[in-house]
Amino acid sequence: MKPFQLPAPRPEAVDVPIAVLDAEMKRLALQKAYEHQPEPLETEFARLACEHPEACSCSDDYPNWTPGGTS
Repeated sequence: MKPFQLPAPRPEAVDVPIAVLDAEMKRLALQKAYEHQPEPLETEFARLACEHPEACSCSDDYPNWTPGGTS
């Protein structure tokens, strides 16, 4: 190194314990695994519901149903 040069700054981000890095990588992998993956016929099913709303269920189909099983 020349006398007028300063040493390159050392990034603190690389000074992470391996356990912390490993945990973060596992968290990101799990997050990626749970991202929405479209089903093969998802688009066709959605289009079918839009084109034929009469075939979709409504509250008249389930008169005694309440959300969460409440009365």
